[in-house]
Amino acid sequence: MMLLGVKSWANVRALLAVLVLFESMSGLNVNFNKSMLVGVNIHDSWLHEVASALCCKVGK
Repeated sequence: MMLLGVKSWANVRALLAVLVLFESMSGLNVNFNKSMLVGVNIHDSWLHEVASALCCKVGK
């Protein structure tokens, strides 16, 4: 899945809310620990902070 947006904690919370709602509506589970977060023109420190909050990995 590809998502584009401005770098903000509000967008991170919105993404998490969408994924949690997907889980509850579909009955499926999102494996956050197997998921990867990839950023374009974003500092690595921000990516690592967000990945930690979402319990996922940082991709390359």
